[in-house]
Amino acid sequence: MGAPMLTETEIREYAAPQVFRRGEEYHRRGAVESLVRRGDTVHAEVQGSDYEPYHVAVTLSPGEEPEATCTCPYEWGGWCKHIVALLLAACRVGEIEERPPVEDLLAPLDRDRLAALLAQLVRRRPELYDEVAALASPPGSSSPSGADARAVRRRVRAALHGLDGMRASEAYWQVGAVVGEVRGMINEAMSRIRGGDARNGLLELEVITDEAVSNRWELDDSDGEVSDLLHELGRAWTDAVLATGLTPEECGDWGGELDVWEAEIEDDFGPVFEVAREAAAQGWEYPPLVRVLRGESAGPSWEGEVPRFAGELADARIDVLERQGRHEEAMRLARAEGRTFRLAQLLAAVGRVDEAVELGMEMLGAEEGAPSPTGDGVLLPRWDMGFEGRNRAPLAAWVRDLAASHGLSAQALRAARLACREAPGVESYSRVGELAGEHWPEVREELLGELLARKEWAHQGLIDVFLHEGLLDDALDAVKRSWDYALIGRVVDAAAEARPERVIPICNAQADSIMDGGRSSHYDAAVHWLERARRAYRAAGREEEWRRRLEELIDRHRKKHKLRPMLEALRGG
Repeated sequence: MGAPMLTETEIREYAAPQVFRRGEEYHRRGAVESLVRRGDTVHAEVQGSDYEPYHVAVTLSPGEEPEATCTCPYEWGGWCKHIVALLLAACRVGEIEERPPVEDLLAPLDRDRLAALLAQLVRRRPELYDEVAALASPPGSSSPSGADARAVRRRVRAALHGLDGMRASEAYWQVGAVVGEVRGMINEAMSRIRGGDARNGLLELEVITDEAVSNRWELDDSDGEVSDLLHELGRAWTDAVLATGLTPEECGDWGGELDVWEAEIEDDFGPVFEVAREAAAQGWEYPPLVRVLRGESAGPSWEGEVPRFAGELADARIDVLERQGRHEEAMRLARAEGRTFRLAQLLAAVGRVDEAVELGMEMLGAEEGAPSPTGDGVLLPRWDMGFEGRNRAPLAAWVRDLAASHGLSAQALRAARLACREAPGVESYSRVGELAGEHWPEVREELLGELLARKEWAHQGLIDVFLHEGLLDDALDAVKRSWDYALIGRVVDAAAEARPERVIPICNAQADSIMDGGRSSHYDAAVHWLERARRAYRAAGREEEWRRRLEELIDRHRKKHKLRPMLEALRGG
């Protein structure tokens, strides 16, 4: 059984007053039709003022915020009148037709019954045949007739055009699902390629790419999801070209197709296929690359000026070599191209853990842009921008865990301390304690000193460490200028009994900013801050002062009809 229906009071919280009134009118005149509940979701058709039926769905999952959608074009914040009408009908009428979800209908059926049911559906809807045929072919498998390009093309077109009948306001929210469906097809094609069925996999990938490029404007790319999909296709093609053992002639043919697609979309989406095109142009017979892989050259594996995407192509080649078990060649290429972390990972993969840990520690101790520890004159790769300009935490955690798992305790502890400093948190802090063992008291004092020096940085992980250690004043100091209300609330809840004098002004300020600003949709949050303040007043022995403040607030906000009863309810607490 799903979550109970919302009450009228709860419905009002999600809709503007005038919208609620219009929704109530729709409900009274019987505009809500076909009210059905399937699992956690209530469905209905609501007749609009233009007599067009709008499809409305509200999902009420236990313990979660309700999710509501409507096919109408309403875009002014909060729920529309059709959603309000559905929910009012559901809570007032109370009689909703219960139907099981599709998953429940199919669960009792055995394989033969499911097959018969699907066959009957395809007989009634012949247009589904090709899509079912494509879905029925498992990833990595090959049928006698090969991959059905027509079926794949229909699947891609159906996905990309699946939103054609929707209003823009509704279609916008469905773009992610469509992109996810096409992404699944890309993964199927790559599974074929990596599973040895290169011909069919490349054919599928070609069809998917052709349709995605041709129909790229069918989807709203406001959030960059279509752009991300196209760039994912570019990475897939790089892997496909490198992994399939193509002849130079075949590389040339596929490179020509990539050139055509690139010319069509580059102006709008940038160089999507440039790495794949270079992979096709060079293949595995490119002379500088061959010399590096044979150990005849320290690199780089390029003639002339090294392009900006050299690292991306090198990483793709290293991944393919590693999958093929060609670890020595992969390490030579990693050294030649300055892919220092990949080199460390490869060393660990072949059991050369001491070397991997040593290389990782050298990288952690080096400055960004310093010569690489491999001694080849290549600069260290730039790390993601983060705390203090460079986030070394992922590398430090990798070295920590690798060293610890192989008994290299000194290196593990050094890396653990750095990981905690770079990305504080109870987990990373506790790992330092585990690795420090009997030396934890002195290590703890040093590490806390380093973290306390950064307490003006209101980072959740840092606050977690302070609360874990009972450093309430430091936690309160750290959230002074924070805009993260949830984080402030956690600190206030932890400190209310022990530091009430500091907690009281924080809670009052938060509540006043909401109430004085007239943000009626957030009045419940203001009351929650006042409840926290009340707890702190009592802990400080200042209950009379709390009562005076509450009465002053009730008087000050007496004209706010929604807020006043909420404040009056605090009298009885």
